[in-house]
Amino acid sequence: MYKRQIKYAERFPDRELNIVVIMCDSSSRYLSKIFDEDWMKENGFMDRERPSARVSDLLGDKGDSVYTTSLGQPIDEVVGLMKKYGISQLPVLDAGRVVGIVNETDVLNHLLSGGRREDKIDDLVEAGFAIVEPSNRLSLVGQFFKQNKIVIVVGEAGKLEGIITKIDFIDYVSEKL
Repeated sequence: MYKRQIKYAERFPDRELNIVVIMCDSSSRYLSKIFDEDWMKENGFMDRERPSARVSDLLGDKGDSVYTTSLGQPIDEVVGLMKKYGISQLPVLDAGRVVGIVNETDVLNHLLSGGRREDKIDDLVEAGFAIVEPSNRLSLVGQFFKQNKIVIVVGEAGKLEGIITKIDFIDYVSEKL
């Protein structure tokens, strides 16, 4: 068990050494303490939390349909969807799976730099998004917004259930505080 330490010490027979050995135990003696959130909160090691809101709570309040587009769609059709539903970004699907997001800023920049409305959206699709599940804590969404990510909600079997915008999050949090 201590063979390495003994071999190391034997390399210096003419010197007295202090060798520190750190040995981890299985922590089974502490199961009723540090692995018990209630004990940790009662003893000041964790903040007492209010009941945590879930992503599904925000989605339930939002009640909007999710509009999407697919790879290969012309920019013109994507702009039409954005105008029709008054939205600024659309999740992009490929064979039913979320592969990115396209937003009005990227579409505008593309058109201003000489792109055409007939061009496909494929080059405009961004991967700067995070996927959360309805059961995730809502605080996770706030962390993703701090990283400038767009938040997409995917439920069971990979079904797209929603997109959460910063204004959705602001509305929900300001109402609940």
